[in-house]
Amino acid sequence: MSKLFSNNSNQSEQSAQNLEEKPLTVAKKTTSTFGWAVLAVFILFVLSGYFIAFNYNKTIRDTPVSETSTPAPDTNQQIQQLQQEVQTLKNQKPRTIIKEVPTQQQTATDNSNSSQQSSNTDITATEINPYIIGVVEVICHGNVSIGSGSLWNFNGSYKVVTNKHVISSTDCRAYVDDYEHRKGGEYYLDTSNIKIWNNIADEAVLTITGPDDLFPQNSPLSDLFYGIGNMRKCPNDIKQGSPVEIIGYPASAMKKSSTPTGTNIQAFRSITNGIISGQDSSVQKPQGNLPNANYFISASIDSGNSGGVAISKDSGGLCFLGIPTWVSIGNYANQGIVQNINNILYTGQ
Repeated sequence: MSKLFSNNSNQSEQSAQNLEEKPLTVAKKTTSTFGWAVLAVFILFVLSGYFIAFNYNKTIRDTPVSETSTPAPDTNQQIQQLQQEVQTLKNQKPRTIIKEVPTQQQTATDNSNSSQQSSNTDITATEINPYIIGVVEVICHGNVSIGSGSLWNFNGSYKVVTNKHVISSTDCRAYVDDYEHRKGGEYYLDTSNIKIWNNIADEAVLTITGPDDLFPQNSPLSDLFYGIGNMRKCPNDIKQGSPVEIIGYPASAMKKSSTPTGTNIQAFRSITNGIISGQDSSVQKPQGNLPNANYFISASIDSGNSGGVAISKDSGGLCFLGIPTWVSIGNYANQGIVQNINNILYTGQ
């Protein structure tokens, strides 16, 4: 019994041992199979994802363009259209382009017109030369003042027109320089009876009383040139930019020399030119008391030019613009001021 028991016990133990070992073996097999299964599922998942993505991309590529999209241009159609246009151009008649080339006569006419326009706006030496000798030097002794003036003939009464501020003493004389015609000399001016057209403008009209006896070469008064007083007066609407010639005896054209009796000042008649650069309307009514504006000019003027002559030119030819009187001082440049001749001759006051 004990053996049997022992054998049974051994068998039981062996069976129990076998029973206990099987689950371990099965567990091992189960674990290995599960790992392969997971790997297989993962691979299938990856493959299925790739397959889905591939099909999606293919679907996008194969999707037709919507009807609202602009269709791609048909190259053949474009070529045909261009060929038609070329053929159309070939069938057209050639056009003649005419370019006008000026003839020698036309060129000469244009140059003549240009020269004529230039001559209409420029004052030539030939035009102004006759009037130069009508401008005189005015010297007032004592309180020495040197200025300019012009010769006028009022019905046989010979006078000098100048600026009032030039007449600084009672001993004033006019020096006439006409070497070209061998005329001229020194002449006394009557400062006791100065005439004016109005008391607003800076003007003075002095009668020539006679020649200075110290100069026997003096020409008779009737032989002097009085054409400036007879010149046409410039219209008040003369254009800005019109030419201007200033004639006078400026300080810039004077020379000083020492003599046994003192200092001798010799003045020389000078001409400067420019244009009417502007109008000084400050003297014009209602702001001022004169009927017209005066003129700013670009021509150079200096002390000594006061009382001289300003000549301009318009479509009617030369004209008497006025009397150079002042210098307008700017910051970096100066301009002369010419009193309008129509203001000088104004008799309203």
